[in-house]
Amino acid sequence: LQMPNEVKCGSAGVLAGIESMTLPEAVRRVEMDRISDALKQCNGTVRKAARLLGLTERMLAYKIQKYNIIT
Repeated sequence: LQMPNEVKCGSAGVLAGIESMTLPEAVRRVEMDRISDALKQCNGTVRKAARLLGLTERMLAYKIQKYNIIT
């Protein structure tokens, strides 16, 4: 199974350097980056960011608290 170039480890962006991380560290980094980007795109509105990410508002609020992301 081949992964597209944009999601292979070592590609520029979010996945750069991910190959040296444990799976939990990699998941944490990707989640934090995606949540932060969605919140910026939605001007800090959790409801809109949750919808953009395909999460419930409650799930996103939990992850924001878990990762100490400032909205």
